[in-house]
Amino acid sequence: VNFICADIFVSIRFKIDLMFREVGFFQKEVWGRVINRFKMLCGASLNEVSKIQIGKMKTIILGNKYDILFHFFPILSGESVSIKFVKQNQDPEPLEDLNLTKVNLQKITKILEQKEGMVLLNLEGKHLIPSFLNTLDLKSLDVLNVIEGFEVKLPFVKNLKAEISLGFIKDNKPDVLIAQEPNILGMKSFCFSDANDTFSMIQGIDISKLCGAIVVLKIRKLCDFCKIEVPIELEILTKLRLAKTDVRKIYKASGCAKCNEIGYRGTSLIWEVLSMDLDTEEVLAEKNLTRKKFLEGVKKKGFSTIFEDARLKVLQGVTDIEELKRLIGF
Repeated sequence: VNFICADIFVSIRFKIDLMFREVGFFQKEVWGRVINRFKMLCGASLNEVSKIQIGKMKTIILGNKYDILFHFFPILSGESVSIKFVKQNQDPEPLEDLNLTKVNLQKITKILEQKEGMVLLNLEGKHLIPSFLNTLDLKSLDVLNVIEGFEVKLPFVKNLKAEISLGFIKDNKPDVLIAQEPNILGMKSFCFSDANDTFSMIQGIDISKLCGAIVVLKIRKLCDFCKIEVPIELEILTKLRLAKTDVRKIYKASGCAKCNEIGYRGTSLIWEVLSMDLDTEEVLAEKNLTRKKFLEGVKKKGFSTIFEDARLKVLQGVTDIEELKRLIGF
């Protein structure tokens, strides 16, 4: 839930299935009292209005325990707030339920099985860390998370402050480290990049320390109650980079009462997974490696791009071309 402060009104927006929808507004003159109440509830400073603040509180809704995360941020017209509800004690989704192709599932399983090396993820992949860790024998491992503001809610995972020094980490030698920045400490580590494709992610990375790179993005699913089939025209085939014989049916969003006239209902995941082996290392070690040469080399090992995985979702009727275009462009 977002409260966005404007010149006269404060807008209330719900984020549902990746998109914000304005559901109401109220006069700005009462906003000061409302935001101060939020700050009191979550332990944020009442006097700080010019810097980002993060707060948290706990509550029970319909018998379920929730963490409520508050993110206060200043904009030109005043302080605004983003509020996120996170259900407690929610079991991580198994890898088999994460919309992975068989090939990508095998690649991720191989990456997670390696005892050393760095796993690079895009920022969207952060929320899947519990699913990845849950494949490991956490009872026998020392797992350390040092990302500020990000808590991994799994047994046997230690969540520490980000100010922890590299010296402390080296001295304690955890089996698995979760850190914001890429590192070369040698132990198994999950690190993050703001890029959304593997070629961009690996730039400047010591390839000898890398055991895999994973990109995951959420994509909106078509509403099954109202999606409509569209003719397979040359323009569509050109956008999808396919021949007519490759396509049976294509759908697009429509809108109905079930999806609030949006045309989309729920989300799926699209992936780009690069796992390391001797052949892949040889490709990545090439001087002045271009994106074209990178793709030519890794595709021989079954690599598929984020576009190709999204295209598969279009061909399966899960989503449509407009959603693919909105998310990754083509």
